[in-house]
Amino acid sequence: TMPVSYIVDGSGLNTANDPATHTSTDWETAWETLPYQGSAWVVFDLQKPMDVDSFRVWNFNLVNYAGSFAGRGIKDVNILTSADNSTWSSSTAYVFPRATGTDDYTGTLFSDLGWEDVRYVKFDMLNIWGDGDTGAHFGLSEVQFYGADTATVPEPMTLVMLEMGLTGMALR
Repeated sequence: TMPVSYIVDGSGLNTANDPATHTSTDWETAWETLPYQGSAWVVFDLQKPMDVDSFRVWNFNLVNYAGSFAGRGIKDVNILTSADNSTWSSSTAYVFPRATGTDDYTGTLFSDLGWEDVRYVKFDMLNIWGDGDTGAHFGLSEVQFYGADTATVPEPMTLVMLEMGLTGMALR
């Protein structure tokens, strides 16, 4: 597995582009679980309650491996939010588009969220795209959250992974 911190540290992103592109061929710029038997989850701690307007997901993207490994990217995910990590909102279903496997991949922006007083965001990942050599892994390249007051909330290196489900985590 790759450390889950890779999905919040900006590794593999070319921020000279707007929006940033994921340009890496390096396995050490993306996160993936060990082979799974169901689903996986991860909780992002935004450090303090804030209003979140949008988020961008760069699905599992390894340049020159589009036919082989992009199938490890998350497909269906339920997202829940919380101010206290114990009381959660009702889940909202999302589909994360499959990564392109190219060096100009801009990810997908999900906007007009209207999430208020959110500190924790939980991705309950239900399945992957599953084509090609998936190795039965869940994978993501990068996730960033945006609020009305700042471009990225918080700065990528201060985002802490609070909990993880699966591999180094609990099987469901």
